[in-house]
Amino acid sequence: MKKRLVLAALLMGASGLVGAVESFYVTAEGDVGVGTDQPAAALHVVRDDTLGNTTELLLENSSGVKLGLLNKGSGVEWVISNDSRFRIMNGNVGMTITNAGNMEVTGTVTANNVQLSSDRNAKMAFRDIDGDQVLEKLRRVPVTSWSYKDSPGERHIGPMAQDFYAAFGVGNSDKRISMIDAAGVALAAVKALTKRLEEKEARIAELEKRLAQREELAARVRTLEAITVKLIQQQQPVLRTAAMKQP
Repeated sequence: MKKRLVLAALLMGASGLVGAVESFYVTAEGDVGVGTDQPAAALHVVRDDTLGNTTELLLENSSGVKLGLLNKGSGVEWVISNDSRFRIMNGNVGMTITNAGNMEVTGTVTANNVQLSSDRNAKMAFRDIDGDQVLEKLRRVPVTSWSYKDSPGERHIGPMAQDFYAAFGVGNSDKRISMIDAAGVALAAVKALTKRLEEKEARIAELEKRLAQREELAARVRTLEAITVKLIQQQQPVLRTAAMKQP
């Protein structure tokens, strides 16, 4: 049988041989094909479902379902499970997705782009904020350099979540800082600083205008003084002659 053991034929008997050959194959090397007689992997499942409604692999249990991936060489085992949440874990390290769609990752997430949902139609309870107050609160939040305990050789700069939460009271935890809130606070502070800078620039422009007016006035005064001195000098001989003619 082309070096293939048709396992289903052993279970179904000769009468089921034709159907078995068309559905389930085990090669001499131990590769299993379901829906293909040329499995390209240890387990190769093929379906011709153009609507995409078929679940190719289904693991069912009366409680949580687990699928283990064990590297015998390194001893590292990753477990995919769905007890009350979907988890891909190696011990306590990995990724968890809750029933509400929230994701928790232990470790670093690397991506070319991260898009945060910010659609106005998805938001409510809008409130204006005072940029100067945000700036003042931010000024009091300590910003230090530090390392995570599980990554001692990697340095970061930023505030502590407890200090950030105490200052702004946003988010749902004093153990984490939302990227949305961090960016929002930074933008509010930048806008407040920009406003202050514009006000200072306007004040400086007004002072420079006044200074220019004073300098212009001083220049006119100096011109008048020079003219006055010149006129006095021109009149001095006349005055001396008139004085000499007096009896």
